[in-house]
Amino acid sequence: YEQNPPSVLSYFLGVSKVQAVDQTLTVREAILHTLKENLVMAQNHMKQQADQGRSERQFAEGDQVFLRLQPNKQTSLKDEHCEKLVPKFYGPYTIITRVVPLTYQLALPSHSKFHLCISSLVLKEGDWN
Repeated sequence: YEQNPPSVLSYFLGVSKVQAVDQTLTVREAILHTLKENLVMAQNHMKQQADQGRSERQFAEGDQVFLRLQPNKQTSLKDEHCEKLVPKFYGPYTIITRVVPLTYQLALPSHSKFHLCISSLVLKEGDWN
């Protein structure tokens, strides 16, 4: 927990005087090199798969967006009484400013209990017609 994993020291050919140890450590070094390459390839593949479904969300000031709320938790904007049939997105709400690259300030109703700065991960552009 918050400790670096033990490092495996690199082996240089000819350091050991015993040939069996020298050969074993050389093989170990080759296996570690192959494992590191395979790990990097697997990480790149996993990143490509994860990024495949993501989209870059950028909004401008004055854009109209929908806000996704968590069911049964964020209820200050909801007027419905039947929890089964509540909509997934609420709005549209107007973007006032862009605070940081992923956070926007929205013009929410005065009775809402939300912080005005909301992440772009819960915002969605849509067709209002």
